[in-house]
Amino acid sequence: MSPRDVRVQNYRQRRFERVKPSAGYIILPEDPMFQSARKDFELEDKFANKFLAGKARLQDFPYYKSYVGTIKAEASLLPSPPRRMLFIGSGPVPLSAILFKREFPESAVDIADINLPALRKGARVARKAGTPLGKQLLGDAATMEGLRKYDAVVVSLEVGPTTSAKNSVIQNFAHQPGPIYLLRGSPPGRGGEAFVDTRSLLRPNMEVLGSVETFDGYGETVAVRSRPLGSPRHYGEGPESYEARTGFRYEDRA
Repeated sequence: MSPRDVRVQNYRQRRFERVKPSAGYIILPEDPMFQSARKDFELEDKFANKFLAGKARLQDFPYYKSYVGTIKAEASLLPSPPRRMLFIGSGPVPLSAILFKREFPESAVDIADINLPALRKGARVARKAGTPLGKQLLGDAATMEGLRKYDAVVVSLEVGPTTSAKNSVIQNFAHQPGPIYLLRGSPPGRGGEAFVDTRSLLRPNMEVLGSVETFDGYGETVAVRSRPLGSPRHYGEGPESYEARTGFRYEDRA
């Protein structure tokens, strides 16, 4: 087994290992997507506490080198350093946001999460790491507004919420043209049924600008830009063909 195969196998084991219920956590459905998201959060929360206590370095975080390579690759999808960037789903260890800030030191990098304690803890981790971040936004990616003011918005869609929830996130982005959206997902045919091929959820008015492999080839980030709704019917695909392809209704709201 090659070193890359070992990394991928370890990544899968960490992602899909069942987690025993513990105090302070909401009991999530017995579903690999929810369980893997919970596992990731639990790992990050424990590491954040350890880091804030001075018992670990940031580079001790699992897969740190893989994150460094991923950020370098994702940064190459942007035509120029963004003035303002938002990372959605930053969690208690906003490593991606920290590395983006180091990659683009002149950029304002804000973070957002649906979990307020995790959001606040993540900001503390960034400050202690010597890379303070910008604003902290509390909210859900599926309903978050005000994204047009950013040059780039990054969101992880590879695992966690249901496909329907991820579809709602894409729907929200489709109605807010302006930023380049970096959508983290999985290449077609990889990752198992808990992972979603991000391209399959794109709206007809979303133009793919490019893509890169991430996390040692296990993931894929797709850069897209939403065109204003009402522009010539979205690259030859109307609502009917979109619905037939994805199984989701295309809502052409203003």
